[in-house]
Amino acid sequence: MDEKTKKIFFWLFLILVLLFLTELFNNNPTPPDKIDAYIMMKEFVKDKLKSPASADFESNQTIGYKFENGIFTFSGYVDSQNSFGAMLRTRFTVSINYKFETKKWFLESIVFNN
Repeated sequence: MDEKTKKIFFWLFLILVLLFLTELFNNNPTPPDKIDAYIMMKEFVKDKLKSPASADFESNQTIGYKFENGIFTFSGYVDSQNSFGAMLRTRFTVSINYKFETKKWFLESIVFNN
């Protein structure tokens, strides 16, 4: 075998190994953690705000958090502008879950308290 053929076989082998490893990891997904859930929870809350760009959330270090039966529940607050531009603090409780079958997050419930 000449040097060029050896390089081609090497790259084909490497590509096959990478494809195998990718398939292996995709079949054994790691469950989402608190940080993943916190990021998605913020998106679900922002979807309900008048001014999502102004949203300032409580830290993931201090927010109330519970994980039970595959459901992540957060209780905290968000500061955001209302329709008049005034900043308001709104308390909320949000429950979300992740479905491995569809690889998507779902909003179970969201409650806002002023």
